Amino acid sequence: MDPGLCGSCRHSQVVEGAKSTFWLCLRSRTDPSFPRYPPLPVVRCRGYELGRDQEQPFDAGGHLEASDLPAAGGIDPENAAAGQGEQ
Repeated sequence: MDPGLCGSCRHSQVVEGAKSTFWLCLRSRTDPSFPRYPPLPVVRCRGYELGRDQEQPFDAGGHLEASDLPAAGGIDPENAAAGQGEQ
């Protein structure tokens, strides 16, 4: 499963289970408004910060574009950005 923004966030930690992989949000330790294990893929997060050695998914002005995010199953990022939803 693609974790979305969690895959490049400095506040995420991969937790390996016997048959599953989870993404722990480390911000949840100090701010209860963040879910400990958010539903994946995460496509929007107010606490996202780029981790070290990661490629910046923002444009030069610091804006995150829908087309820069990993596509969620059944949703075209271009249509989602325009408010058109499912394909």
